[in-house]
Amino acid sequence: MFHIKIHRDGVWTDDIDGTAPEANRFSSTEAAIEGASFLYREHDLKIDQVAIFDLVEGDIIGTLDSFVWIVGEIHDHMRDLNSNVAPGSECQAYADFVREVCDKFGGYPDQVRDLIVPQTFGEYWTAVGFGESDDYDGNGARKQ
Repeated sequence: MFHIKIHRDGVWTDDIDGTAPEANRFSSTEAAIEGASFLYREHDLKIDQVAIFDLVEGDIIGTLDSFVWIVGEIHDHMRDLNSNVAPGSECQAYADFVREVCDKFGGYPDQVRDLIVPQTFGEYWTAVGFGESDDYDGNGARKQ
């Protein structure tokens, strides 16, 4: 069993705006992540203010940011790549990332910065940002 808590006033609490603590208990980590993602969005929390606890062990297993991908974090990696390889311009990888964010999520990366995205999307573009992609070289150019 897993339980969600939020960090408020310097402590972890399960007092989430009047929600009964039982409502924040889940039988799987996947369900707990989904519940934590909902709390993050609905209560305007920071990604590290929502944590998942293991009720059996009694320990935190991680904050939400260790389980999900956020557009802003991926964008930071892509922007770093772009500034290193194409200062004053845009490399192909950065342009493709921005286009894909717009197409899939309805806004530019800065507009949807706090959006939680699918793991495959996050892993793919983070690998590109670190120059570890089969589709782009270390300079952000598409491989033929």
